[in-house]
Amino acid sequence: LLCATTDKKSLTIDRPTYIGDVTSPEEAMEILGQTALVSASIWETIGFQFMCTLTTEVGLECYGNYLTYAAKDSAVQNLARKFLSGALLVENKNKFCRYGLALNQVIDQGNSFGTSLLVHEWGVRRGDYGHAEVLIEHLYSRLHSRMTNFKLSEIEVMTQHALLLARRGWTVAARSKIKYLIDKCKRERLVIQEANLLILLTITQLDANIDEFLGAVKPIRECLKLTMERNMDILHATATSIMAQLHYRMS
Repeated sequence: LLCATTDKKSLTIDRPTYIGDVTSPEEAMEILGQTALVSASIWETIGFQFMCTLTTEVGLECYGNYLTYAAKDSAVQNLARKFLSGALLVENKNKFCRYGLALNQVIDQGNSFGTSLLVHEWGVRRGDYGHAEVLIEHLYSRLHSRMTNFKLSEIEVMTQHALLLARRGWTVAARSKIKYLIDKCKRERLVIQEANLLILLTITQLDANIDEFLGAVKPIRECLKLTMERNMDILHATATSIMAQLHYRMS
């Protein structure tokens, strides 16, 4: 926080931005839009997914024309993830395909990378592994260090690859990749991604052998602890349901 808000030479704290500092209406609208997206991130961090979705929607609807491409792209990716997890702000939501809604968001913004990610996961979930393998190779080829949110994008692509490996039955390779990503998220302090990966590792362990569940106990307990400490209610509920399945198998 000190490095982000002070001058390194004098360590004089920068004063807040006042309305008199704004040079144009466009700049004011951009600041308001960025404020909305920061608020959405805060809501997500403390576990209020619905408020995160709502605030992101407001930021894009009211200030989208004034945001930078990087900010808008990040917001659209956030909305797509929320749609896939069930936080839908549409009427009669049960009549719509979650992937269709998410794809509609990213396509409208011209986000071809996000579109490829969604189509890949959709292919894996419905068992179209040949299509998914082509897409995962394409996604890896799109990664480069200068792209927006490179670290998060790389983790997301590798997570998708691990999901594909697990669904194809290549459990050892899938587990190895997931464990690598969990360690990476711990180093980068990406707690939401870490929690999701712990859940994926647990499910991979359980699906590998219906009679073997001991390998799934450690990651799901770690996920429960992490999500409780960080007040990530939805992920904690997911982890709790998986733990209930483990208890059932034990009995």
